[in-house]
Formats: sequence, C-alpha cells, structure tokens
Amino acid sequence: MYSIRKQNTYIIILLVLCMIFLSCKKNKKSASRRESAISVLVASPIKQSLDEYLNLSAEIKATREVEVSADVSGRVANILRYEGSFVGRGETIALIDRFVIGANYSYAPARSSIAGYVTKTYVPVGASVSASTPIANVADIRELEVEIQVPERSVADIKLGQKVYVNIPSSDKVIEAIITKKDFAINPQTRTLTVKALIDNREQILLPGMFSDTSILLNSATNNIIVPNSAIFMDDLGRSYIYVVEDKVPNNKVDGVDVNASKEYRVYQREIDVLFTYKDKVAIRSGIEEGEEVVMFGREFLKDGSLINRIENDPSILEFVTPQTNNVEDNIINLGKTSSSAKSNEGSKSSAKNTTSSSSVKQENKSIEKSTTIQTTNTTQSTNNTTTEDTDLYTVGGGN
Repeated sequence: MYSIRKQNTYIIILLVLCMIFLSCKKNKKSASRRESAISVLVASPIKQSLDEYLNLSAEIKATREVEVSADVSGRVANILRYEGSFVGRGETIALIDRFVIGANYSYAPARSSIAGYVTKTYVPVGASVSASTPIANVADIRELEVEIQVPERSVADIKLGQKVYVNIPSSDKVIEAIITKKDFAINPQTRTLTVKALIDNREQILLPGMFSDTSILLNSATNNIIVPNSAIFMDDLGRSYIYVVEDKVPNNKVDGVDVNASKEYRVYQREIDVLFTYKDKVAIRSGIEEGEEVVMFGREFLKDGSLINRIENDPSILEFVTPQTNNVEDNIINLGKTSSSAKSNEGSKSSAKNTTSSSSVKQENKSIEKSTTIQTTNTTQSTNNTTTEDTDLYTVGGGN
C-alpha cells in the first residue's frame, strides 16, 4: 500500500515538471516571435487651399422679359421682327388688321415695352388674335439670372452675396456670378429653395433658356493641412482622429540578447479638428502640423501603437504633398471687365507707339506719366461715349 502511494506521488511530480517545462518553452517561443508589420501609405501633407462647393443644375433666365400682344382683336397682317432681331422700346413687332366690315382702319401695331431681342414668335401671319393673345417674346439679355433649386438640407448654407460659378455649356470656361435673390419659403412639392444669381452678359455668351451646371462656394480653406478622406476616422462620440507615424529604436531582447535593434515605425491616434470635408478631401483646422507624417491609406487594420511598413511616394498621394492650382479660378471669365481690358490694351499700344525716347531718364518718366494721363482721359471719354451709344441703341422713345 505504501509503495503504491509512493509511485503515485512520483507520477504527479513528473507531470508537474512536464507542465512547467512546456510552459517555459511556449513563453520562450512567444518572446522570440516578432510582431508583423502592416503596410500602409504614408506622407507628410502640406498646407494648401481647398474650396467647398454645392454643385447643382440651374436654368438661365432673362431678368427683363415681356410677352408682346396686340391692343385690339384682328388678324396678323405682318410680322416685322422675328427671332434674333433686336427691337427698341416702343418699336413695332407686328401689324394687326382689325377687318371690320364697312370700316377703313389702319393697321394696329403690336409694340414692345422694353428694348431687347425677340426670342420667340407665337403666331404666323394671317392668324386671328384677340387683345390678350401673345404674339412674341422679347428679352433683354444684357443681364441674366441663374435660377437654382437648392435642396432643403443645404438651405442653411446659402447666403446673399455668395459666389456662384456657372459652367458655360460646350466649354471649359466658367462665369462668376453673385447670389442676389433668395426665397424665404420652401417649395412644398419639390422641397427646394429658389435662389437666383445675377450674371453680366454684355458679351452675349449665354442665352435665356440654357441649362448649366453651377457651383455655389460654401467654404474656403486657404492655409490648412489637406488629407484624403480615407485618413480620417471617428469614434462613437463624433470626434475625429488620424494616425500619426513615429519612429523609434525598439528594445527587443530575448534572454538578454538583442534580436533586432533597427529602427521601427509605429502609429498613434491623435484627435484633430476638421474644418470641412469636400468630396474625397478633408481640410484640417488643427491637430497636426506641417512636416508630420500621417497614414493616408490603409488605416482600416491599424490600432493605437501598431507596427507599420511605410510605403512612400505613391502617385495617389502626390496631390497632398505638392502645391495644387485652383482650376476653377483659372477658367473664370470676367465679363464685366472684358471691354475695359480691351480698351486698356489698345491704349497701352497707342501710348507705346507715341512715346519718344529722351536722353534723360527723369524726362522720360515724366513723358510716360503725361502720356498715360492723356490716354486714361481719352479712354474714359471713349467709354462714356460708348455707354451713351449703347443707351441710345437700347432706348426708343424714352428711358429703358
């Protein structure tokens, strides 16, 4: 009986020793096993400019437009002005024959109440019309309005005076306009708000009835860190974070021996303040500084303190580390300044031809200043004369 107990004791001790040995071996293997690095795209984003736009389709309309009708009933005897013809204020567009039996009436004129272009005629010659039947449409296209239907969710971002960029159909150029009218009631059928922006169309690039893509400028970042949207993530409280890369030399030792003393890179979460997000880009107000390296793509498998394998100089992140130009502003046409710029160029050429060289630099400077003053005066007078001629052209029998 005693020998059996002694034998069982030896077996238990042997089992305990085996368990201790296996546990130590497992811990040794775990200590020697190296953490695997996660490959991510990294870069040091620079401060740039970024604009936030609300992109919507819009219809272009004339600010001054009238339907021309006859004052009497009768038959259309003749149409004097068709589509595309310019008419002055009070000018006759059509003649109406009252055809009363036994009476000899002269033709009654159908006159336009504004100066502009005939955009449409509604009736042919010989058609019978009443006193309220529209005969033609006349519009003044020197100033146009862009009518934009803004969705209800974006109404709070719209303010009077905001810039609107209007894309010219069939062109890569844009026209800058300003919001001048804003309704104070939502359309119950479409759940949109009507907003209108004024366009100077003296060059007649746009026509009433056109549809155009518009971009309303909502926010601008002029000197902020710009990163891709994929670099930002949020917690349950709505706070925004980004992974910042830090390099250090690890202290990896197994049994007192250095396994790998080379530099390693790890990422750490940092809270940031987001200014706004537009498409796939984010403008950061604060939280990181220029020159700090952050994870641009591949953060989905990271956690605070993760070891990473850095991938640099990828073409997909070049726009965040090199200065970018604003393509919208480069394509803007300033219609209101086109005529004055052309006259200024002509004046500069004339001044250059008439300026004579002199032996003294001081006398030459005085001569140039005098020539510039005279040229400016002539340009101003020319502009006033042109304005007077345009007013006379658009006015027949009275003011516009």
